[in-house]
Amino acid sequence: MALEAQVTLLRSIKSALAQSFNFCLFSFSLLALGCNAGSPSNAPMTGPQLRGSVHGGQQPVSGATNNGNLLSGSGYTGGGVSEVRNLSIDPSENVWLASSTGNFTSSVAKFTNAGAPLSGTTGYTVTALTGAWSIANDNAGITWVTNNGSTGSVYRFANDGTNLSGPSGYTGGGLANPLGIAIDGAGNAWVTSDQSTVINGGLVFVSAMIELNNAGTILSGATGFIVPAAGYPVGTAIDGSGNVWAVMSNNYVVELVGAATPVVTPLSVGVKNNTLGTRP
Repeated sequence: MALEAQVTLLRSIKSALAQSFNFCLFSFSLLALGCNAGSPSNAPMTGPQLRGSVHGGQQPVSGATNNGNLLSGSGYTGGGVSEVRNLSIDPSENVWLASSTGNFTSSVAKFTNAGAPLSGTTGYTVTALTGAWSIANDNAGITWVTNNGSTGSVYRFANDGTNLSGPSGYTGGGLANPLGIAIDGAGNAWVTSDQSTVINGGLVFVSAMIELNNAGTILSGATGFIVPAAGYPVGTAIDGSGNVWAVMSNNYVVELVGAATPVVTPLSVGVKNNTLGTRP
């Protein structure tokens, strides 16, 4: 069967199953799919694989126009930028960056879209934020940062860099080794997690997606939404229909169908009115 036909078939199956279950999980490497309602038990099948990675480095931040013309010269520096792990754009088009600044030290930097640093010389820091990794902004202008440090946690920062999540950040609900984060239409954060546990005397790693609201309350139970043991989740995104997508370390993609609040409907209206990240 041709690639296009197989993809069309998978989409048809997913659509039919989504009408039968309020919550389905799909895991696939492009052409293989598994789904059940509730806790997933079907391991992903093998097939054509996705490859890709994100690398940080002690380099300045660069900006370009949408046709690739460089705007930032040799790059923007300052504001606490060091070994950049990830970046995001807030509703005011400011740029936020998660940086590693040393051995178990991190910072969050903020720049205008013209490259002017807004976060002082050291960035926004918290003592327990030792492994800032991924970063996302909600429609209210709040910045969320995953802390893949000595203790897995999530931090929230106000527009002026004030820490809103306490000295230890948000923890619990099975949250461990968080790498990816995305914000849904209700302003809730979805965070990847990879937690080790002992089962029958052996060490087992349990991968999950953790949902928490903007007060830090865990909404996904004691262990999160468990995903198949296909490596560990390294990144996540939420589409306009509220499906949560996670990319796994061994090149699989996992989809939690209808798990999150839709980002906006229709998408074009959200882009025009700057309401992405709000409930339709």
